Amino acid sequence: MLLTKDELHSLVELMHQSPHSLLGMQPLGGGAGLVVRAFLPDAAKVEVQPVHEKDKPRFALKRIHESGLFEGITKSAKDVYAYDLVVTNHQGQTRRTRDAFSFLPTLGESDLFLFGRAMNAAFTKNSARNCA
Repeated sequence: MLLTKDELHSLVELMHQSPHSLLGMQPLGGGAGLVVRAFLPDAAKVEVQPVHEKDKPRFALKRIHESGLFEGITKSAKDVYAYDLVVTNHQGQTRRTRDAFSFLPTLGESDLFLFGRAMNAAFTKNSARNCA
């Protein structure tokens, strides 16, 4: 397991402030490979399978915490690639799904616009209060 005790605790207690920094596919330091982490409480078995670049590695994730946190490492690739998770539950049923953490967190133009409006409204409200 590559996580520190604090990182593990914050993930399984659903208190981590930036889960995208630990879940999903992440490059290992020094170009040593990739690590994938997924939080799948009902899974018995999890495998990473490439979506577009079929020559990229497939590999299994191992359960590293009874809450359903899985982790797997490959040294066969250094660059992040599109992948699906093939998840098998305890009844033997398998499903293929895109990992929600395989997408980078983003703010679009409308998000930034609305954030700016909210900040402007808060500033205007506070300014009016300070002038009174």
